[in-house]
Amino acid sequence: MKNLLGACIGEEGLRAKNIEEEMNTERINFIELKGDKKEQLIKLLFPVEVLGFCKLQKKDDLVVIVRPEQLSLALVLKEKIAQLLEIKMQILT
Repeated sequence: MKNLLGACIGEEGLRAKNIEEEMNTERINFIELKGDKKEQLIKLLFPVEVLGFCKLQKKDDLVVIVRPEQLSLALVLKEKIAQLLEIKMQILT
């Protein structure tokens, strides 16, 4: 992973910094997409604090619980994260 990450961010993060400058206020996250989807979800939702998870019995949805004051930010990130992780999810407070 180290070499792949280095290729993405460039020496001393220069490539990532240049991309961030071009994108103005957009945030760039680099995460390894393997292993536990809940851990990946926590990383992708940062800075939103995930309070908990539950799985709906009759649906295949993962329910993510966040703080009420962070709900709007979590909802903005929801669709892209669900698509990236190939999951169905709901975000609640």
